[in-house]
Amino acid sequence: MKKIFFIIALLSMAMISFAKQTATDALTTTKDAVSSIHQDVKDIVSVTHEDVKDITTTLYGDGKDAITALYPEVKSAILAIAKAIGVAAEHVYMVLVKKFIVDGIVQLLPFLLGLILVIIAWIKTSAYFKKHEKIEWHILYPCILLIAGIVALSCVDYNVMVMGLVNPEYGALNYILEYSKEMIK
Repeated sequence: MKKIFFIIALLSMAMISFAKQTATDALTTTKDAVSSIHQDVKDIVSVTHEDVKDITTTLYGDGKDAITALYPEVKSAILAIAKAIGVAAEHVYMVLVKKFIVDGIVQLLPFLLGLILVIIAWIKTSAYFKKHEKIEWHILYPCILLIAGIVALSCVDYNVMVMGLVNPEYGALNYILEYSKEMIK
């Protein structure tokens, strides 16, 4: 019986030693894998950062070169427009900027009208459903207001409105560039 206990004790110690060795090997392998993944991610981030930096530098340089190349074209277009109507070039530019501001305001008016109609329709509809359980002919008024508001909102040219109210200079420069393209043809 002592021999069996001795064999069981030896087997238990061998199994414990093997388990400790396996756990140590697994921990070392996991540590190496995590370290490798960390280094790979670090390399990817570094390469991506350098690539984005190079792309940004290239785009900035190309944009700067394009603006430098277009400046004489824009200047000649403004001078041609000014000469054609007999005013100073600065006056032409200011008039074009004001034109785009006015275009933005013209598009803002139906937008505001449509927005107000939709808000009024929303308020009237919610008030109607608080008072009534069934849908009756009285709901037609808010529905007509809602439809009119949606029609007014769909008639707005949002690009012109935003450009005219936020950045009318861009519209003026874009108009001048289009005019210069027509002059070249």
